[in-house]
Amino acid sequence: MAEKREHVRVETALPVRYQVLADEDYDTARKRIMLQPAAAWRGQESTPGTDLDLESLTEAAALNTEGIDPATAGVLGVLDQKLNMILRLLAENRSAGPPEEPSYPVNLSGGGLMMTIPDPLERGRKLEMEITLAAFPPVRIAAIGEIVRVVPTENHGETGHYDAAIKFVDIKEDDRETIIRYVFKRQRHTLRNVVTGT
Repeated sequence: MAEKREHVRVETALPVRYQVLADEDYDTARKRIMLQPAAAWRGQESTPGTDLDLESLTEAAALNTEGIDPATAGVLGVLDQKLNMILRLLAENRSAGPPEEPSYPVNLSGGGLMMTIPDPLERGRKLEMEITLAAFPPVRIAAIGEIVRVVPTENHGETGHYDAAIKFVDIKEDDRETIIRYVFKRQRHTLRNVVTGT
């Protein structure tokens, strides 16, 4: 049987901030999450809108100046070179996030995520979360997650840390779709790298 779209997952590294919610703060946090606008990709289906495909843009074809006044063609040529340089720099620096937002290994899907946390939070505990998807510019998703499983880490070489499985219990459906599209895009990118051997 085909896996539900929201359960398709990908291993990645993303900035994830969270705050443990007290039971009495849940309703307020839920309203805050559900009232804010959804983070949205704007653009083509194959390339989520705010995540420009900078690599393909930096390989743009030479400027066609046929039928253009030579002075105008010269100015357009200089602008074209400068834009290509800017796009190349953006492509090289696209994954560099602000220093205050370190990335952590996560296993992400439209239904939730698995991440390492420093505290052994109990099952059922709710977290107010902000997940920053690696896009240009970054896309921030707000959600409330519920801990469904916590186990001591085995493979991170750290003591006193725990792998937590977190299910999204309050998330805008548009934001869930944004995560699903991001997961599929990351999977396509990984498969392309495997096929091309890069």
